[in-house]
Amino acid sequence: MFQCHHCTMDRTFEIATHFGLSIREAEAAGWSALAVECAPCGTTTHISLWRLMKSARVGFFQEVVDRMRCHACGAEPSGAYMVREVKRPDPLKRLNFRIEEWSLGGEKPVELIAATLNAFVANAAYDAILPERPNRPIGLRERARLLRSTFNTDPPPSNIVPMAAARPEEESVPLRLRRAK
Repeated sequence: MFQCHHCTMDRTFEIATHFGLSIREAEAAGWSALAVECAPCGTTTHISLWRLMKSARVGFFQEVVDRMRCHACGAEPSGAYMVREVKRPDPLKRLNFRIEEWSLGGEKPVELIAATLNAFVANAAYDAILPERPNRPIGLRERARLLRSTFNTDPPPSNIVPMAAARPEEESVPLRLRRAK
């Protein structure tokens, strides 16, 4: 049985409609999933070949498709095809500075707001975004390093003692070098 749900649309797939291969042969040839369409529901479901190979009862795609019924409406599949994910280059990969909205606890980024190559542009964009999103956890990162953020950070560990502030009169007294005897 397959469940009707919307497949993710941010991937590009190469499609083949021949089912003469066994599931293991298709996996060895680089195919990644079986896509099954349900016309009454209007959805497409991708079932990974790894998941199909775990089932010892099936060996060929046609056997799988013949036994399937839609989980929601009970209809037979209107179409089925093998898919292979095509790797697309990430256009944001080379943009080192990223401004992101983070989860409320500051554990992970939720939304990418801006990305740039230039540190000055990144800082200006960060400053411009803060008034637009008050009380939201916003962070500026250079790759993995967090440069600036608005979310609360944990206090330092108890074994770290802050340095004492220098008294004003000590700052103005110049240091004198001792003469060697």
